[in-house]
Amino acid sequence: MVTDFDKALKKLIIDSGLPLKKFAEATETSSLDTLKWWNSEEKLFIKDSQINSFQNFFAITIEDLLEDESKISLLRKRVFGDRDALPEKYENDANSFVRSTYYILKYLRMLYGQAFVDQTVLSLDVHPLYLDKLDNKINIRFLIDLLNKCKELGFKQQDFQRLSGSLFLSIENSESEDLFSTAHSYEDIYNSLSLIVNKFDHNFDYDFVIGKTGADLITRPTEKIKHLLDDPTLNSEILFSYRPMLFSQAPLINNRPGLDIKVKSCTSRGDSFSRYQVHFPDVTLKIL
Repeated sequence: MVTDFDKALKKLIIDSGLPLKKFAEATETSSLDTLKWWNSEEKLFIKDSQINSFQNFFAITIEDLLEDESKISLLRKRVFGDRDALPEKYENDANSFVRSTYYILKYLRMLYGQAFVDQTVLSLDVHPLYLDKLDNKINIRFLIDLLNKCKELGFKQQDFQRLSGSLFLSIENSESEDLFSTAHSYEDIYNSLSLIVNKFDHNFDYDFVIGKTGADLITRPTEKIKHLLDDPTLNSEILFSYRPMLFSQAPLINNRPGLDIKVKSCTSRGDSFSRYQVHFPDVTLKIL
């Protein structure tokens, strides 16, 4: 006997234009059994493994599709070969580069393995291969969602500190590393940081005031994302608690420990800009 799930699934296939042959392929169901199910009142027998296969095939879950009709347009793009199609929440206002999250996925892969990382990305309706190109653009929501995934995994402040440091350890063998490699002082390191920060996102305007003994790092949300930060569903608090950690860990790229950083003002507290202050130790760096 046909169930409500079967009816919803058939409607989904019709609305998305998903060919039955492609549905059978995606769910690892035989074409003949799929056709019999389509033309009868029989219940389609799909195991959890076949549902997971559908998710892996289209990088979107059946559950999401049945609960949110807006996801059908994303499925249509995937059906017709646009593997790089993003959900609207990540496609609109895409002012971040994939490299701003690549190191997080690399860190999670080290802890939990590639299969776990792929499933994490797929659960956010993003195709893992989209994230292989570091210059691809994506909404800053993706970064926030990944940070919240880390929090769900039980990450504490110390874990986020290690995660932020992994950014500077993951840009080795790059132009950015070459830029940092000639730094003779902490002043040089933060001057180098000011030159590459826009390679990660265009969500903030940066004003770095850097001297011999320390630096004031000022960041202002651009007009493009101010409305996003006002969205209560965004949970941007985790973003603003994490960003100072990133700035504090810049010396790691020069094989130096991270520095303490003080948050003097913060957008998440209602200030018009965030101001992070760092004091430099009174040492000259040796190039290692």
